[in-house]
Amino acid sequence: NQVTCTAVGILLSLLTVETASEFAHRNADFLDNINCRSNFGFCHSGDCPVSTTLIGTCINGKINCCKRTTAP
Repeated sequence: NQVTCTAVGILLSLLTVETASEFAHRNADFLDNINCRSNFGFCHSGDCPVSTTLIGTCINGKINCCKRTTAP
């Protein structure tokens, strides 16, 4: 029984570390999204539309952060 409890404790510890690591990784993916929006930009896949300019990235560099350069 003590071996079982120790094994379960080790597994729970490993699961906790893995979960915390995954949580940190997912949050890092969206830090640039927050930065984009705080600079009045928006996330856009592909090239930025006409009347906008590239100011950064979103989703950890996977898509562009664009900002309007003229009034709509």
